[in-house]
Amino acid sequence: MTVAAGGVPATLGYRGYTHSCCISINHVVCHGIPSEKTLKDGDIVNIDVTPMLDGWHGDTSRMFLVGDVGIKARRLVDVTYECLML
Repeated sequence: MTVAAGGVPATLGYRGYTHSCCISINHVVCHGIPSEKTLKDGDIVNIDVTPMLDGWHGDTSRMFLVGDVGIKARRLVDVTYECLML
C-alpha cells in the first residue's frame, strides 16, 4: 500500500534490513524480523509499519491477538493500549 501510494517503507534497506515492516511475536519487544514462523493459538503479534511520503515519515504499530490468548498477554495488550490513549 505504501508503494502504491507513491511512498517507500522506511525500514526497507535501512542498514541492510531487507523487509518493509517489523513483526514482533510474543516476547520480542520491537523491531522483530519477519520470518516463516507460523503463528499459533495464544500468540500476540505486533506489526510496525513506517512509510515515508512527500517528506513525511510515519511510524505506526498495532498489536493483534491470535486465537485464545491468555489473561496475562491480554492484560499486557489492553494496558499498553490504554497507556497509548492516555
